[in-house]
Amino acid sequence: MKESNIKIAEYLTELPDIKLLKSKLHQAIEIAKNRLCKMIKINKEL
Repeated sequence: MKESNIKIAEYLTELPDIKLLKSKLHQAIEIAKNRLCKMIKINKEL
């Protein structure tokens, strides 16, 4: 059978601790900011 690109999502039935959620959210925001800054820097160099 041919492989497909179908991805299966995993859903939580209970939310993790709010502190963990906040920490993960802030971490994701920092990663996104860093990526954006790198992209802007690269575009300015072109």
